[in-house]
Amino acid sequence: MDASPAVDWIHRHGRAIDQRCVSVELGTADTAVVAEALGAFQNPDGGFGHALEPDVRRAGSSVLATTIALQLLARYGLGGNVDLLDGARRFLTGTYEPGTAAWPIVPAEPFSKY
Repeated sequence: MDASPAVDWIHRHGRAIDQRCVSVELGTADTAVVAEALGAFQNPDGGFGHALEPDVRRAGSSVLATTIALQLLARYGLGGNVDLLDGARRFLTGTYEPGTAAWPIVPAEPFSKY
């Protein structure tokens, strides 16, 4: 079966993470490719950034991008990926603000030119 125009467009122009998610959804790739692509969005502080959430164009980690990563790990059954999960846990633990009982969804620092 030929790919739909949308799938073709994603495979030609989309980000690697999107291409791999589509491939897994179509049954043409193993879920491990999603974890591999997701690793490119993780920062040394364990959080995720690099525009994983495309509307937040910053390289630095944010709670928003980190929760997107956790959603992808859950969706594709990648909970056993200790490196990605431990990093996310470390970042979320370190950015939690007990005084407000919340996380800053996106840090106050200026957005990166991405």
